[in-house]
Amino acid sequence: MTPTRASLFTVLLVVGGAYACSGEDPAAEATAPARRVTTTMAVDTALALPLHATGVLAAREETDLGFTVGGVVVEVTVRSGDRVRRGQVLARLDAAQVNAQVDAASAQLDKAERDLARALRLLADSVVTRTTADDARTARDAAAAAVSAARFAQRTAVIVAPADGVILDRRADPGTVVGAGTSVLRFGGSGEGTVFRAALPDRDRLRVRVGDAAAVVLDAAGGEVLRGKVVEIAAAPTTGTGTWAVEIALPDAAALPRGLTGTVTIESGGAMTVRLIPIEAVVEANQTAGVVFTFESGVARRHEVQLGAMDDGRVVVREGLAAGARVITAGAAWLSDGESVQESTR
Repeated sequence: MTPTRASLFTVLLVVGGAYACSGEDPAAEATAPARRVTTTMAVDTALALPLHATGVLAAREETDLGFTVGGVVVEVTVRSGDRVRRGQVLARLDAAQVNAQVDAASAQLDKAERDLARALRLLADSVVTRTTADDARTARDAAAAAVSAARFAQRTAVIVAPADGVILDRRADPGTVVGAGTSVLRFGGSGEGTVFRAALPDRDRLRVRVGDAAAVVLDAAGGEVLRGKVVEIAAAPTTGTGTWAVEIALPDAAALPRGLTGTVTIESGGAMTVRLIPIEAVVEANQTAGVVFTFESGVARRHEVQLGAMDDGRVVVREGLAAGARVITAGAAWLSDGESVQESTR
């Protein structure tokens, strides 16, 4: 099992300390013979290593709810975290404005109907042309469409829950003036289940597949592991971050509040080529940063490297070390950059 970053740091400190205790006294005289060291080659290997990412718990179906017309909000019946039922009234606009729009549109329709009737009578008496009558008919049709739009706005001056679910965010209060389409509530439907949304860099995006098993640990859940699988991978990177969104379905997380943060480990079946060195070659470590020494023509050279996961006593080097480099394992603890060394290969 791959250790966490904290445990990896601990392992490296223990290993580095052991080699330091077993090494020679750093105060040895400069005339001492070159230190004998053991080296091994950094090799590139294809491994199906697990992927790690941070993310947040969310409803798979999330929707912004708003009004189709602008106006003054007079009522919001729910708050963030409230569970709601399909058809439940969630918010209302001041009806005076939308009712006035219906009345005005209806009056325009009445006038257009009278104008059309007059134009048809005059056309029958050859007083006006066919074009005049057609224009009156067009005006009547436009007025009828305006009435339909006003009545639709009247009906939608009330927001109702589109399905059973939970209110994720309340974004307006009574008295707020909102525009048409402005998000008043963020709604999460319960029908599609709960997911953990995480972001992957492009190098990991190519390895993950829909159906890959995953384990999520939420920061606030005391280390409890939630099992799930990858159900969706974004077709394009997120604007601004360049990362790829991935969703992990969590059947056992329905009762947990949305918005909890945590980490996910995805057991990807896709292999990637990584550079591996023995764990004992790392003489300093701070989270994912470390130091190794290489043997180059009888001289020890210091390298600052970026570390990844561990696998069977070896650690992944992400950056800072060339393929085929001979890294120093035993004897590296007391070395300094440029020091003369004698190689004992294995």
